[in-house]
Amino acid sequence: MGLEEAAWALTDAEYSERLRAWASGLGITPEYTIVDPSAKSFRVRLHRDGVTSTLADNEVVDGIRTTASLFATGRGHGLTLGLNEPEAVSAHLAAAHRTESA
Repeated sequence: MGLEEAAWALTDAEYSERLRAWASGLGITPEYTIVDPSAKSFRVRLHRDGVTSTLADNEVVDGIRTTASLFATGRGHGLTLGLNEPEAVSAHLAAAHRTESA
């Protein structure tokens, strides 16, 4: 990682704080937060901050279908699909729609 990239990187503590502030701003308290299995230090930080997390299942197609199903049935309002990449939400939902339409 170059110096320019490092200037934009956040620490696990900063990501945790932003995630908790975002959820609080929405008025939600998630029962647990799903985290990528490779983000072990982030899971430790969340635990220290009182957030329960579980490992994500990185099967992409299954995850897209599940996410689309939750949104379609009105149960997806508390899902987080990327801390700083809101365009990921659109991409996931568009892909899920294409998959379900096929």
